[in-house]
Amino acid sequence: MKPFTIKNRQNFSRNQPEGFAEKPGAGGKDKVFFLLGIGLLLFSWSLIACCLNQPILVPGPAATYRELVRIVSGASFGRTIAATVWRFLLGFGLTALLAMLLGAAAGLHQSIAALFSPFIALIKAIPTMAIILLAIIWLKSNAAPVLVVFLISFPVLYWSWKTGMEETDRKLLQMAKVFRVGFFRQLFEIYLPTARPYVWAGISSALGLGFKVCIGAEVLCQPQYGIGSAFQIEKANLNTAGVFAWAIICVALVGVLDLAVKRWIGSGKRS
Repeated sequence: MKPFTIKNRQNFSRNQPEGFAEKPGAGGKDKVFFLLGIGLLLFSWSLIACCLNQPILVPGPAATYRELVRIVSGASFGRTIAATVWRFLLGFGLTALLAMLLGAAAGLHQSIAALFSPFIALIKAIPTMAIILLAIIWLKSNAAPVLVVFLISFPVLYWSWKTGMEETDRKLLQMAKVFRVGFFRQLFEIYLPTARPYVWAGISSALGLGFKVCIGAEVLCQPQYGIGSAFQIEKANLNTAGVFAWAIICVALVGVLDLAVKRWIGSGKRS
């Protein structure tokens, strides 16, 4: 009887959804259309601002750029960004760890999935604003956004792990049982390669969602430093250009996080 081995991971390709198929790198035409899209966005923005001629409603790109320079050159800019990023990473890291443990266990054992299903359904059904308000009531302003990120991101990551583990090829598991392969070897050579694309997709989705709710929580609980607090200050001063500038900063931060995740996913696929 030959030992059980997995020479390659082609066996897992049929278990992966079509959306996870690797795509070739973007060509020159895609980059051109991307730049054209940015140009169209700026043109539309300028046109709307010019037609309305009310900067308090829609400031133009020039006014927003001036506010952006003012904000970035401010003494508290770095501390503001660091505070929000730290709260987000802390909440996301905690929920990623717990979702990995519980989601994988739920994918392996239906009884565990049934045990946690009411909790997951409850979190998904509660409005995000209610979760933010409860977090503000329960915790201090610096800790409330961490809890919000944890609760909002958890169902996404939990289901990605659970689904990935459930999609494992049963024939491979039967073969492993016949060859008496140990549980941990099955986990690392069969379950995890199958679950990986689902987990990558879950992380990518939860990152953007978690970052937005973190800022939303900061807007309401107003910690001393944070992007949400900066939004609230600009709004109180009726400085719409400042609100636009902070929105652009948030887009840039989410873009950096998304790029980091894509590179992480790329390295995971090559490994």
